[in-house]
Amino acid sequence: GQNQGNKVRWWSWPVGGGAELQRLNLADILTAAGGAFMKRVVPYDETLSTEMAQQFALDLTNLAPGLPPAFYMGHPAMCEALNQAALGLGVAVSRGVKSIKVQPGERPEISYQLDGAVTTLRPRLIVGADGRNSVVRKQIGVPEQKDPPHNLLGGILVEGETDWVMDDIAVGTEGDVHYLIFPQGGQRLRLYLCFDFAERARFTGLDKARNWLDAFRLDCLTHAEQIAACTPIGPVHSYSNEDHWTDQPTVPGVVLIGDAAGHVDPITGQGLSIGLRDVRQVSEILAGEDWRQAAFAPYVEARMERLRRLQVAARFAANAPAGAPMWKAIHRQPRPAWWAPMPCRPNVLNKAASTPCWRLRSEMIGRRALERRSARRHSSPSRVWCVPEIAGGRRRIRLGGRAG
Repeated sequence: GQNQGNKVRWWSWPVGGGAELQRLNLADILTAAGGAFMKRVVPYDETLSTEMAQQFALDLTNLAPGLPPAFYMGHPAMCEALNQAALGLGVAVSRGVKSIKVQPGERPEISYQLDGAVTTLRPRLIVGADGRNSVVRKQIGVPEQKDPPHNLLGGILVEGETDWVMDDIAVGTEGDVHYLIFPQGGQRLRLYLCFDFAERARFTGLDKARNWLDAFRLDCLTHAEQIAACTPIGPVHSYSNEDHWTDQPTVPGVVLIGDAAGHVDPITGQGLSIGLRDVRQVSEILAGEDWRQAAFAPYVEARMERLRRLQVAARFAANAPAGAPMWKAIHRQPRPAWWAPMPCRPNVLNKAASTPCWRLRSEMIGRRALERRSARRHSSPSRVWCVPEIAGGRRRIRLGGRAG
């Protein structure tokens, strides 16, 4: 692979991915290299006071019994830690390879150029894990499908003295932006923004770093002025976020994993969770004797179902623009063809759980009662309801919907 430098990428995963991290015996390797388990997600948002946002913070240390909280680590440091761990186990790691050519088949072939010399290998199996713009995927003829872009997402690494709690992630919306803050240890923070294509010019040009920091002068955000006064120590880059997938990530002699096999909108923060599950499932198959394409059918089936579910969540979160009141976002027209009820803007689930008018109760609010309440307030041919409930001491959101 190639050293990708300080690109604007982050990896975080909640309890499921943390479990895969432990099963693969990678947790100690990555925490030693700077990765950290976050303890809380605080929904600092325009609909909440600071006190209420902290009251409704999600405790990540108690999501599920026996499982770790959300893990966070920057992409360059993670890649380097895994490369060094592989070298320590005797794996040959080649960086700077070019002109990769893959020929699938019962006995596949791969060739590449490194330092001017061409190397050809004929392994029993090729595992393509070369990212979103996978050369392997293109060369073996696996078609990739994708949604139209939902919006733009990007970030910047900054450094400076702040009073930010380094165990807290913050997620929220104010005005026309959806923001995310991930501590990096020391005095460093990763600052992410999700915004509409109409705002692209605001975050390009010579002043893009300054404009990015100024966007964090949010009334809802604690220590906003300190954050905005930080110094950028990395590039600013934004990219469109949408779902990409492959219906069949295997051919004879080649298996695709990770982003090469498809990825969901990064607004869900599930990229590495998916990749870790892919690694474990494929590794378990490789522990057996049968490496034919048919042997990977359970992996393909499980992956397709996992992405299908995550795509529903991602589209729900990203398809409606930010900047509108929650119910206008929920009922916004026109409706997408794939789901009758309209999705809402990025952090509507936090809003539904934390807006005072919902009055969280220990018992579940009946669907009919909530639908009647919605109908009285909003006239719409389709409805979405978000039902707050408390179960086992943990706050959850129950979603439902009905067309017509």
